[in-house]
Amino acid sequence: MTDREMLELAAKAVYGEFGHQMIESGWNPLEDDGDCARMESKLSIDVEWCMYVAFVCLGLASKSFCELYANHKGDKDKARRHASTRLAAEIGKERLCHE
Repeated sequence: MTDREMLELAAKAVYGEFGHQMIESGWNPLEDDGDCARMESKLSIDVEWCMYVAFVCLGLASKSFCELYANHKGDKDKARRHASTRLAAEIGKERLCHE
């Protein structure tokens, strides 16, 4: 999945039919910590910090993703943003299937 596809699906999960407008206005949880935090809050995404990975999950591990810090040049926040946006994209994908 490309970053753009991930953003579109995540926006769908967070903002529903207004998701495309949010992306056009600059919403980008892959790059912006504030956008990512608001997305996590709205979707009830939990973040766990481990020695080498950012781990995110929805509920009691019903869905989860992790990102190695090393895959993001040691940037822990970037790893978190990527993992959280991937999880949000999966939620958006499920919502598309149920429409």
